[in-house]
Amino acid sequence: MLEVLFDEESINPKFGITLAERPVLPVSQPRYTSYDVPGRNGKLTVFDGYDDVPYSLRFNYIDENAKPTFREIVNFLTGKTKVRLSDSDRYRVISQSIINVNNANNDISEWCDFEIEIITEPFEYEDEETSVFDGSGIIINPSKIDAPIIINVYGDGDCNVRVNENQIQLTGVQGHVTIDGILKNAYRGNMTQNNNMSGNYPSLSYGENEVAISGNTKYIEIKKRWCWR
Repeated sequence: MLEVLFDEESINPKFGITLAERPVLPVSQPRYTSYDVPGRNGKLTVFDGYDDVPYSLRFNYIDENAKPTFREIVNFLTGKTKVRLSDSDRYRVISQSIINVNNANNDISEWCDFEIEIITEPFEYEDEETSVFDGSGIIINPSKIDAPIIINVYGDGDCNVRVNENQIQLTGVQGHVTIDGILKNAYRGNMTQNNNMSGNYPSLSYGENEVAISGNTKYIEIKKRWCWR
């Protein structure tokens, strides 16, 4: 039976509910901005990212205490951050924890049918194994969507990391620093390191990506997360 997991906990056996139908496979849509340019024929159109994705799931169940169970389900969904189906390891991140639970159909006291509407980030994510480099190497991104990555840099003093043409320089490293391309932040524990970093936050392009270290960098760990439309 197909199950739905929120933050890696299945909602189906927890409340004895089933999916009324398999959900559609959503696709994020590109967003463009158009400008009128004097002296130019037509409009100047600029790619402006991808839109969030609406995602609907319909459930039903039979329970002698259908109404209290429904309230428990609504409470369970509050604050969830990730959702995935049991037939795939890929998951979606819920945007700002937006989960709308529609009114339940309760025509028969022991039966309940309801739909939830979720707004997720544009992509379906796939976590990959962490890569470790003490020199240089290649990482292949199989998706045509750029994938922000998290790099743990280990060393002391001035450390350098290069991802393709992006040269990242860190000064005053004491043991390790994390460069988070997803959150656009550099830190060590609870201490920000953004003022000690130059370069762009790292991401991997489609295909081969060259990674190299220099300076006082001993080694790096790269946490990868592929993005799929």
